[in-house]
Amino acid sequence: MFAALLIATGPVMIGIAATSGQAWWAVPLTALATLLLVFIGLGMWFSPVQRLEDTAALHASGRAARAELIAAEEVGDEDTVYLLTLRIVAQGSEPVEVSHRCRKEICRRLGVQGPPGELAALIDPESRTWAITHR
Repeated sequence: MFAALLIATGPVMIGIAATSGQAWWAVPLTALATLLLVFIGLGMWFSPVQRLEDTAALHASGRAARAELIAAEEVGDEDTVYLLTLRIVAQGSEPVEVSHRCRKEICRRLGVQGPPGELAALIDPESRTWAITHR
């Protein structure tokens, strides 16, 4: 919703600048700012679509795995967030070490508890993509 608002705001801003009687340089400056807002809006619009496609591909080709906790560090300011260092192990593939930043309850409990511990994960050894399933 916010992405669409950013994209739609551009032409309105240029129209206001062009008809407001401002200095000659106001219209090109507004157009430049508008272009930046449109690119930000487009990035916000398409980013969730790409993540959804990546997640669907991982679910189709990924293997169930264990994510073993190696280390945990609290990194949040206002909210309790943990940076977990995990080793994802799936049968028939090499272990992969990853960092997972999360505020979900299961990750917070694991962060407080510290090693040893584990989370459920998915991994695609071919593309080396992974996801924590929070189960």
